[in-house]
Amino acid sequence: MEGIWGLSYYLLWLLVLFNTVFLVRVLRSSHNRATATPSSLQNHGIDISEKFEIHHLHTLSGAEIKENQLESALILFTSPGCKACESLYDWVKSRKDSFQILLLSDSGIHPKIIEYHLESITCQINKEQIELYRTNIFPFAYLLSSDRHVVTKGAVVNLEKLEQLLLKSQKSRLIG
Repeated sequence: MEGIWGLSYYLLWLLVLFNTVFLVRVLRSSHNRATATPSSLQNHGIDISEKFEIHHLHTLSGAEIKENQLESALILFTSPGCKACESLYDWVKSRKDSFQILLLSDSGIHPKIIEYHLESITCQINKEQIELYRTNIFPFAYLLSSDRHVVTKGAVVNLEKLEQLLLKSQKSRLIG
């Protein structure tokens, strides 16, 4: 009888541990999911034409981000638990030498950042910085002008959305 009692005790704790791990994963994935509608994104983040300020940003390789490094840059907010962000790392890897890109990652670093050697263009940001940039949807992108003003912005849940954002930026530069 004592053996059955001990076995049930261990099974109960195993079930509690399993439920805890499951709940943590569900909460992380729901936190990082871009669930906003296009109309609500109009007011999300830094406003169009507003200057993108530097708030003590350092890359994973230790370099401080200078203001002139963000001239005509693509700022991409990502998160390690974000599945949509994962698909964008391949694109970033292929464009990092021909396009000014900065990745801002919250709460950890995705393994692909290390695998693709993106440490020199990646900064880990904290909750206070996320609040300063008013961006808590992942992945989210800003395209900046040569004087670091936001030209266009948006949630880029896949490569098609990112390409649309880049095209929108080119059109607005031709018009403006």
